[in-house]
This record gives sequence, structure tokens and C-alpha cells, in this order.
Amino acid sequence: MKIKKIEIYGLFGMFDHTIELKQGGVSIIFGKNGIGKTAIFKIVNALFNQQLTQLVDIVFSEVKITFDDDDFISAQKNTTSLLSVSYLEKGRAPLITEITAAEIKKSLEWLETRAQIRGYTMIEIDGSFFKDKDGKILTKEELFDIEPHLKNYELLPNTFSTFLLKSRLQQVKVSFLTIDRLQIKTAPIKNKDISYKETATEHSKFIQKMIQTAKVQYANVSQKIAARPTKERIPDRAITADELRTQTIKLIAIEQKLHSLGILDEVADRNLAEIDELNENERSFEFATISDKLEILEVYADIEKKGSLFLQILNNSFDFKTVKISDKGFVIKNNLGVDILPSELSSGEKHLLVLFFQLIFKTPENSLVLIDEPELSLHVDWQDKFVENLQNIAQLQNIDFIIATHSPDIADGRANISKILK
Repeated sequence: MKIKKIEIYGLFGMFDHTIELKQGGVSIIFGKNGIGKTAIFKIVNALFNQQLTQLVDIVFSEVKITFDDDDFISAQKNTTSLLSVSYLEKGRAPLITEITAAEIKKSLEWLETRAQIRGYTMIEIDGSFFKDKDGKILTKEELFDIEPHLKNYELLPNTFSTFLLKSRLQQVKVSFLTIDRLQIKTAPIKNKDISYKETATEHSKFIQKMIQTAKVQYANVSQKIAARPTKERIPDRAITADELRTQTIKLIAIEQKLHSLGILDEVADRNLAEIDELNENERSFEFATISDKLEILEVYADIEKKGSLFLQILNNSFDFKTVKISDKGFVIKNNLGVDILPSELSSGEKHLLVLFFQLIFKTPENSLVLIDEPELSLHVDWQDKFVENLQNIAQLQNIDFIIATHSPDIADGRANISKILK
């Protein structure tokens, strides 16, 4: 399920905008300051993530989201205090849910009180929470993962119409990325002041844990395969030299790819010329061994797929540095072979690393990602490649992007995927 069109009416009491998402996964909007690019992103993000206070606060009359099956969801503001959200499925009467600003406030107060009982304090500026015990800052979604019963605060009334509406909204994940993605918020214990630690360092720890987990799976799968009876592993037919050669070449390619990414420390030396000298039994045994190895390496398939694109983007963008990944996290070296910590990268390099890591490793499939003015953190040379990089990610992850930009390097020459807001 994907979004194919976004319509906003009465934005700021002045503007009507229609955005049709383009084939290829990337759509671009641009226009003068004040035309409502960021407001559109806030409205769409608020609707799909139930941040309904923002829908009340932003001036507009209606937002209509049409899906690729022509069903649509509409949110209308009948007055400044009443929000009406409807879901229309083709061929059926619309299902309508209404909620007032007072009800939204009451629901949020319920959530704040219940969270505080569990040791979490709401930060009013952005609706996130910090855990009083260790000072860790959590988004609302992260809090719900830890304390799922808090989801019952129900911003929308608990009706059948609401149930269908929520199920529809949950089919598409919407993320709104802004310039502050460099930092992860933390709070000192017993203090509500927000401090920051670098997201690049945290992402290095994430990839470290991801690869370490895969290595444990690698060992477990290896043991299971080794425990299989030999008769189950050996093919029940004759294996030709060409079949064995093809399977071996496939294994060599995967091992070399994983080694180049930094996931495998070493690669076995495999001599293709020796295959023609093997007899039938030896070929069958070797074919089984190669097949077992390919099955074991499947534990790295997701990391290999995502890591290849991630490192391709970074290493084609960074000057004087190369990046690999390993069970130690990011392995970054300069041209002299000197190790560099993620925190020692330039500001622009950190932005690039964090942005594409977030998109490739942390964005769910079938998402819509809204990116506001990416040029603020991208070197001019990187801006020219930005859309192409996003299109590659869109293909890999089956996600869509809408970019709001003023940059000619991002928008020029791409009229077929661009929309001027007027």
C-alpha cells in the first residue's frame, strides 16, 4: 500500500496544493519561502503518526491522502477546535471520526500522567520523554515499545470507524527528517535540561551490534548444518563440473563482497582449475560443502544488501577517507591509513553518514520519507548526486521520498519529478 497523491486546501487560509508522487520513488517540491512546504510535511506526518495537536495548530481546511488503490483519508477542520477525520473506501460510505482540541489535550494529559508514574517525564517542546532513572530520551514510539500499555491513551475515539482508520494509517509509515538528525537527545539524571550526543557514534554502535548478532546466527546455522546427516547434504544426482564451477563462483563473489565491506575478516582461496580434476563423488561432496557455505552466509544477506549501498554512497562522496563496517562498528581510515572516529568526521560528513544510515538501515519498507531542505547539510557536490542516491534507496527499500528544496543542484534537470508550489 502506497500514497499516490497529497492534497492540501486552505493552507494558511491562502493556498491549495496538490502533490502527485512520481514513479522511481523520488518527488521534489520547491517554491518561495512561506508557500507552505514545511507545513505540508508537518500535516502529513502528524496525520499518519497521530500527532493531532499539530493538526489543530496549523491553519488549513482539509488534507486529503489518496492511496494507490484510490481509497483516501481526509482530515477536515470544521472549526478551530473540531477535527474531522474520514476514511473512504471505494464503493462504500465514508467512515467519519470527530475529535475536539479539548479531547486531544485531555488524552495527552492522560498519557503524561501515566508515563510519569512509570518514571518518564514528558518534554513539552517536542512531546518526547526522558527516563528519570538514566536520563535517556525516547520518542513517543520508542516509549510505546517499552511500555505498550501506554498506547491506550487513544488520541482518536475508540470506535469502529477509528479502528478502520488506524489500520489504514498504519499500513504506511511516514517519517519527517529535518536538519537536527545529527544529534540524539539525552538528559542528565534528575535534570530536565536536554544535552546531546552524536548520532554518528550511536549508529556505529548499532551496526556493531547488528553484525555481532549476525555472527552469532552464523555460528548457530553452521552447527545446525554440521549436525545434518551426510546423506541429506549430498545431492542425490550427479553434479557436473560446470554446476560446481557456477556454485563456486557464486560463493567467491559473496565472500569477496562481504570481505570488501569489512564483514568477513578473511576469504578462503578457491582454485577453479581444480574442479575439472575431481571425480563424481568428489564433485558431489564439494557441491554440498559450497551449498552449505552459501546457506550459512545468508545470515549476512540483509547487511550485505544495505551495507553495499550505504558504503557506495559514502565512499563515492568522502574525499581522503574510506569507510567499512565490521563488528567494531564503522571502520574509517584516511588516505594515510590512520583510523578516524565517527565523531572526528567533518560536520558535513557526519550529516551524510547519519542521513543515509537512517534511510537505509532504519527506515521500514513501504515508508514515505519527507526530507525538508537537505541542502542545508549537504556540500554542493553531494547535492547533485542526492536524488540519484535516494532513487537507489527507494528501489532497495521500496520506499518513497518527497524532498522540499531551494537548491538548483537538486531540482535542475528533473522537471519530470518536480512540482512548483504557487
